[in-house]
Amino acid sequence: MFLSRTFLIGLALLIGVEGLRAQTETSREPSEIPKLIKDLGAPRFAVREAAKRKLWEAGLQAESVLREATKSSDAEVASSAKEILNKIEWGYLPGQTAEIRDLIDAFRVGDSAVRQDSIAALAKIRPLPFAVLSRILLKEQSVENSILQYSRLANELNPALFDAMLSGQEETALKYLELLAKGPDSGMQANYGALLKKRNRLPEAIAYWTQQENFSPIQKAAAPELLAGLYKLSGQENESLNWAGKIKSPSVRTTLLFHFNNWKILAKAELETFNPSTKLAFQAQSLLLAGDGKDAARKIEELLRSGEDLQDEQLLTNCYSDLILLGKGEDALETLIRRGRSKTLCFETLCAQLKFKTAFKMLEEADRGVISPVPDVQSEISRAKILALLGEKEAAIQIFRKKFEEFRSQKFSARELVTQEWNSGFKDLVFEQLADFFKSRSLMDYDDVLDARTFTSIIDNGQQLLNWIILFRELAPEESLFNHCQKAYRILEGKESRAKTDQAITALLKTPIQEYVEQQIEGKAKKICSLRFEMQATAYLALNDLIAAEKVFKENLNNPNLQLMYADFLFERERYLEAADQFGLVAQSKRSALAVVLKGICLIRAGKMEEGKKLCELGHWLPLADAEERTALIRGLQNRGLNSEVEPELDLILQLCWPGDSSYINALNRKARLVVRTRGYAGAALRIRKCILGCLMTEMRFIDPSFFLITPESANAFQSLEMLEKGQIPDSVEILRKHLKVLPGDISSVLVAYPKLKLLGKLMEADALWKISHDAYLEVVAEYPKYAEGWNSIAWLNVNCRKDLQEALRCATKAVELEPGNTSYLDTKAESLFCLGQKEKAIELAKACIKIDPRRNYYKRQLARFQTQSPEKSFPEEEDDF
Repeated sequence: MFLSRTFLIGLALLIGVEGLRAQTETSREPSEIPKLIKDLGAPRFAVREAAKRKLWEAGLQAESVLREATKSSDAEVASSAKEILNKIEWGYLPGQTAEIRDLIDAFRVGDSAVRQDSIAALAKIRPLPFAVLSRILLKEQSVENSILQYSRLANELNPALFDAMLSGQEETALKYLELLAKGPDSGMQANYGALLKKRNRLPEAIAYWTQQENFSPIQKAAAPELLAGLYKLSGQENESLNWAGKIKSPSVRTTLLFHFNNWKILAKAELETFNPSTKLAFQAQSLLLAGDGKDAARKIEELLRSGEDLQDEQLLTNCYSDLILLGKGEDALETLIRRGRSKTLCFETLCAQLKFKTAFKMLEEADRGVISPVPDVQSEISRAKILALLGEKEAAIQIFRKKFEEFRSQKFSARELVTQEWNSGFKDLVFEQLADFFKSRSLMDYDDVLDARTFTSIIDNGQQLLNWIILFRELAPEESLFNHCQKAYRILEGKESRAKTDQAITALLKTPIQEYVEQQIEGKAKKICSLRFEMQATAYLALNDLIAAEKVFKENLNNPNLQLMYADFLFERERYLEAADQFGLVAQSKRSALAVVLKGICLIRAGKMEEGKKLCELGHWLPLADAEERTALIRGLQNRGLNSEVEPELDLILQLCWPGDSSYINALNRKARLVVRTRGYAGAALRIRKCILGCLMTEMRFIDPSFFLITPESANAFQSLEMLEKGQIPDSVEILRKHLKVLPGDISSVLVAYPKLKLLGKLMEADALWKISHDAYLEVVAEYPKYAEGWNSIAWLNVNCRKDLQEALRCATKAVELEPGNTSYLDTKAESLFCLGQKEKAIELAKACIKIDPRRNYYKRQLARFQTQSPEKSFPEEEDDF
């Protein structure tokens, strides 16, 4: 018997990488184990039994040699080796407690549910019995049951994984992930790879996973995708694609080609889709990125021909929206309008081009049967939304009311409609409809049409809004629910009187109201309102009573939700060390990566740079490859105006997360918008075009149909600006002119190009671009004089280009008259006044913006600029909207 080189490598990795060796095993010299194997066939019973015991005590150290011994020609040796190996493979190891042995027994004889419970129980034991779990999980022969078991294990280990990362025990966290990565969950494999990359451990992990001699069937099935991901993380394209090719589904290889920007091969890749038009569009966009315009044009022509034969409305809409993404918007719209199909897509796209009159005419002709109409309920909602945008509010409300009556019995449609109404500014209409719907229903009952979840979808503090409504309904059941809704919203907005707010808070603290529990969708409810103190604090903050709010926070320091509110409260008031302590509590109680980053930022701002930077870095790594967690982290940072911390998150998503995930595609788009700020126009254009390809690859569809046109056009705009940076003025101006003919409302491109062209002595070209957007908006506001955004766009365009400042002030004033509380419009008017030398009036309006929206730092920087600088100084950088 001898120890093979493979065994020695495997043993080193088993101990060093997997960390699975039990502390209670008896370590033996490598030379001793072959002798013990030989003793299994000794003539004397006592010698054989002693050898069995010692080999079992050696545990995992002897496993590989025992496996070879099962093939021995000596029947006694082979039989004894199988017996010992069977015990080790089932996780029976020396030094175990009776509890662990009982759980192994239960797993061996139990059904699927019992096995999951056994795994969960083992996962709760500390120190974690790695060796036991790794072995019994691999004994499961059913892939379906294996998925359930690994999922249960992940649920149990995730808190421990976070705690290990947070406390700096990354090697322990890596052991957890090594255990989970052996299963069929690709998400856990991605997390494993992410931590390996952070620990610079990718090469040794790759070495372990590429030798698969002793792997179980489940491990062998998991290995190719895992290795493809590990090689991706290490930047080795060929090896990554090679392993992806061993997976039955071609989608893994396709997404890797996408990640590595291998456009030529991607154009020939097999896209898994039931939609032939999407496949053609995907090939065409791949060819465009590869620079093969000729073959791309052929694919696009083929796509155009295929669309003519489509009758199914969804397939037809998908086909023509893909054509618009590929830059064939004019052809696609002409065909769709002629056929009277895909009305929502046509309407939204025409409106994006400021062709409102044409868009409404198209819908009217469809209504009259001038063109062959196909039922399209969404087009009516789009009509109402655009009418509201144009200031035609009564007409919009009429449509919304009609649609609500149609939708109130349709699953989920009513909730979507109510959300659109709220976003269009019709809060009273929403309350009226909800009051009517719930007048004979319990607010806590689960319902497919409308239920309490509607409130959380329309407003950030939706759960609090709902609880106030429930309270008022219990206190005054005879009063209309509409009044309850309005009263609750006034409290959240700080528009209720102090006396009435105090009265409501007193009732809140005394009345045992029911609370809808979103997780319990069967309609169960809690009798005690768990949000009562958050509601109390929010109400005081809305009234700007900071002393009363902080008193609530301090009286409830053990409440995890209030901990976060209090931390934000302290952060906004620049009490950074106190905020850091509170965010630290939140990080532990809620296991929140966001709280870790926020604590780091607080420490940096308090002067503790080194400690703060370390925490920020840790917080950014805590989600590993979990794209959803990273997206939530981005949202939390943006909500607090911390956009400088967003870019590291985007980079980590693009580096660590799976390319086929929607979060990856969204990160590409967001990254494009960020690099524009540093004039990285070429990189932005490439990312947008790659984003288009990603949408086709994943069959993602834009919620707003107008983005099928806006997205490719933004890439064209970025391309033109890159050419302008390089001094290619005629070509740049021509591309930008064509872009503005398609999207004349894109004043942002004009605002970048205008000063550059002016500086280069190309004022005539600059004015021509300005005129396209200016005249388009002027024509629209002449037709729709209540279109506040149109008036503001003219003003903002003029004031930035220093063109007709008096007209800028008139237009800005008109926008503010139409929507007095809109801070963007107030800011435009302030800028117009500032440029006209009316500094004090500009300062007054800037202060009004801060009062309305105190969390937006842009207005504070504008105020400082108005107070200390001249109009020639550049605008403060606006926060990204993403």
